[in-house]
Amino acid sequence: MKRFLKEIIFFTIILIVSYTIIYNLTSYFFCKTDTSNSIYLYGDSQMFQGIDLNYLKDRTQANIYSAARHGAGIYDFLFFTEKVPTNSKIILSISEHSQIRPPKNEANTSPIHLKSMIELYNFNYSIHGFKNILSRGIKFPNSYYFKTSHKLYPVENSINYHTSLSSFFNRYSTITKERLLDKQDMYLKGLEKLISKNCDITFIEFPYHKALQNIEERTRYNKYFNLFRDNILKKNSNFEMDTLKLESKKNIMYDYTHLNELGARILTKKLINKSLENKSQKVMHLKFTN
Repeated sequence: MKRFLKEIIFFTIILIVSYTIIYNLTSYFFCKTDTSNSIYLYGDSQMFQGIDLNYLKDRTQANIYSAARHGAGIYDFLFFTEKVPTNSKIILSISEHSQIRPPKNEANTSPIHLKSMIELYNFNYSIHGFKNILSRGIKFPNSYYFKTSHKLYPVENSINYHTSLSSFFNRYSTITKERLLDKQDMYLKGLEKLISKNCDITFIEFPYHKALQNIEERTRYNKYFNLFRDNILKKNSNFEMDTLKLESKKNIMYDYTHLNELGARILTKKLINKSLENKSQKVMHLKFTN
């Protein structure tokens, strides 16, 4: 009986070690990029739908690697900061909604990474959030982590009202001040890591539909969103901030929070002209309005 138990334990250990080795090798392969003349993107659905990757690639002649995800979570961001190479050029967005998004609604679909999970643990990340990370990341990676193309939202005469304005009131009312500040601290920690890796960072804020913008400006947490912006600026002495307006006679919004294909093209063009061709600033913060 003892011999049988020893064999079971030995077999289990071999199985776990083999799984870990194969998992890490697979993850390394699917996260690998060409580091020469490359631009890396991170953000949630606003970034995913708000940047025209094909236009960006054509204009800059750079390799484009996007880690933007719908519903991207704080774990996704910490994983990104680990995987992006040193001295990289980065386009980064941390939307207000990603700051208030509860752990249960975060995508967190990045592969399992022990160091990033330890960082979350030190910030008292929720048990439910860890369960989601493990359940989604336990499977072997089977596609490239960095995407090279996004399907943008179509251009229509008016915005899509599939999400009601009242639902945004609910989002702002379900998070506490303490949880919001903890979440912001986690993002700032990741930003510090990118700065320590000597990355050129263009931090951008995407526009909301004016109806939603009016709601956000009246929310009790608006001052903390502004404080977060100020804290980003304090992270590097070589920061520059600017506000750019997206001008078009046609509708450029798909819904309350996302640009359509036309809006993405206009924003990408302004982004290139303002920041990616500007060699004097190490970190730039661009706020886009409509």
